[in-house]
Amino acid sequence: MAHTAAELIRPNDCIFLDHSTTVFTMYQYLLQMPLVVMTNSLTVMQFFSEADNIHLCVTGGDFQIKTD
Repeated sequence: MAHTAAELIRPNDCIFLDHSTTVFTMYQYLLQMPLVVMTNSLTVMQFFSEADNIHLCVTGGDFQIKTD
């Protein structure tokens, strides 16, 4: 089911991913695709937090990786 759902997503789409087991499996198919990902899940945020091609928006605002 996760693979089929991922096939419906196209580069540069804006998608919302919730906190579900399907999403936790689907993320691996999306890592290389440029996307805007909106989520309310800390787990999803962690999955995508270091992907340069993903614009990650979390509840409360945009995620920005910490830089030192």
